[in-house]
Amino acid sequence: VLFQQQKKGFQGVKAGILTQNDMPLLIKDLVQKARNSGLAVGGVKYEIPAAGTGSLVRVSFSFPAEGSYAGVKRFLYTLETSSRHVGIQDVGLDSDKGRVKLSLKLITYIKGQED
Repeated sequence: VLFQQQKKGFQGVKAGILTQNDMPLLIKDLVQKARNSGLAVGGVKYEIPAAGTGSLVRVSFSFPAEGSYAGVKRFLYTLETSSRHVGIQDVGLDSDKGRVKLSLKLITYIKGQED
């Protein structure tokens, strides 16, 4: 009985995993969250490596952003508490004339090709 319950839970998680076609929407959502936090966002870079069929593929993407310290803090909190399956891999911070420059590298997993 417990196995069946856990299996159903895992299927729900699996259903929520993005596909390659969802990546532009995910990036658009993340950029919007950054802008809502008061940050100016630079170009987003990502590469989707080739994968075997039926497997999960790890995708990393990065982008620079700039704004106030409070805005950077708010955006990082938004990422950490988001329902999206996105992890923060690396954060770089620098400051210039009262502005904080953020260099961010994120990771997520997408579904590979179906068999």
